[in-house]
Amino acid sequence: MTSRKLRFGAGLVLVALIAGILALAAIVLYAVLGMSDRQIAGTSASDEPIPLPGQIESALTSAGNGSTDSEPPLLPLPGTIIPPLVIGEPAPDFVFRREAGAPPTRLSELCTKKPVVLIFSSFTCDLFCEQVDDLQKFYEAYGQRAEFLLVVIREAEHKVTGLEFLLEDENSDPETRRHNLGKAMAIEQVTIPAIMDTTDARIERAYSAFPLRLVVVDRAGRIAFDAPFDYKAGGLRLVPIHRWLKQNLGGNKN
Repeated sequence: MTSRKLRFGAGLVLVALIAGILALAAIVLYAVLGMSDRQIAGTSASDEPIPLPGQIESALTSAGNGSTDSEPPLLPLPGTIIPPLVIGEPAPDFVFRREAGAPPTRLSELCTKKPVVLIFSSFTCDLFCEQVDDLQKFYEAYGQRAEFLLVVIREAEHKVTGLEFLLEDENSDPETRRHNLGKAMAIEQVTIPAIMDTTDARIERAYSAFPLRLVVVDRAGRIAFDAPFDYKAGGLRLVPIHRWLKQNLGGNKN
């Protein structure tokens, strides 16, 4: 009798042990499957490839009159290599107004007289603000031999000392944005001619320009030089830019 009770008790212990093992296995399996689902769900936005200029419509409309059907691309993940523009390929064309009420100007027409140096960024990009003095010097040195155009794109939303008002009014109407842009340029002592991108960031997307990029368009309307944002350099690589400008545009300063 005692032997049977012992065997019965041992059987219960064994059953309980097996049940515990199965329960633990089920918990581990659920956790693994749950993690996989979360990883897959997370690829819907931040892991999408950065669009190449050739995949985006190149005929753009004047600022503020574009469609808002598509969302601007996200900031590339740290360490991501921003795709270079193809030297010699036609530059994505766009129409802009230098100021409210001014007649529209098309990039493809502007570049027929002089090469055009396009600088893309915003005054809430701290890296741009750190390099803006050098970009201003490039304009002063080569502005008579090339058209310079600062294209103010989507805000990077960094808190830059003295320019905090840009974050307070970033969703304001176009007139307020233009006023704030002029105020920021005065504070930073920037005299490079500036325009604002379309409300749906179409120029930014056409050039994969966020958060910072410099492109030179030659007189034939083709990409002559490209300096994308470089994570390792912490912004633009200024030395190659200066070298290219000096070799191809000359200028009155070193």
